[in-house]
Amino acid sequence: RLDAGAGARGSVSRLQKRVDNAKKAGDSAVATYLQDRLNHREQLRTDLGARQKDLAAVRTWCAAHDNGAKAS
Repeated sequence: RLDAGAGARGSVSRLQKRVDNAKKAGDSAVATYLQDRLNHREQLRTDLGARQKDLAAVRTWCAAHDNGAKAS
């Protein structure tokens, strides 16, 4: 959802479009608010990507250790 196009609710590109529109309209308060949300959403996308990689490593470890039954 975060990486969906500008037409998808919750996507980074849709929020970026809203920020751009607010700046064009000269509404700095709304633009600042939306920019803060955009910054958070971009950080969230980065964090979620890292967590997916971490979970893949855990999944591999669990598969190699009989789901933790052979823990050292």
